[in-house]
Amino acid sequence: MSQEDKDELYTRVLQKMIELQKERDPDQKHEAIVEEIFTEVFGSKFGYVRGMGKSMSPPPPPVSESRSAKVAQMSNLVDKYKFELEYYTNAHEGLTNEVKVSNERCNDYARRYASYDEKLQYLYKQLPSDNQNEADEDETEYISTLCFLNF
Repeated sequence: MSQEDKDELYTRVLQKMIELQKERDPDQKHEAIVEEIFTEVFGSKFGYVRGMGKSMSPPPPPVSESRSAKVAQMSNLVDKYKFELEYYTNAHEGLTNEVKVSNERCNDYARRYASYDEKLQYLYKQLPSDNQNEADEDETEYISTLCFLNF
């Protein structure tokens, strides 16, 4: 092959690579596009590829989005997840506070119940035994009713 033939081949290959590059998005300038154009022009063959060593040139990964678009997409996801984290953290804190208040109320009711129970036990001890008449029973009911109403 003469030098003129080589120059002509080089010019055709270079023109084809430039045309393919223009067809792509001008913002997408990364290795995957270069490899895709290289494979499209030269094909995937065994041999020595400068900078890649002696091997078959690997098929390029599909280029659907540019790297910057992926970074932007991931940044949006990070922002979304940060917002959700803050929302659920606040919700968790609110529920935790509600549980604490409910536990305090429950403990307060338990203390009140214990004091009422002690008072009732004391009053029951003051009641006369079962062998008295019905009038005493009516009085007992009246006393226990008063105890419940006063507390």
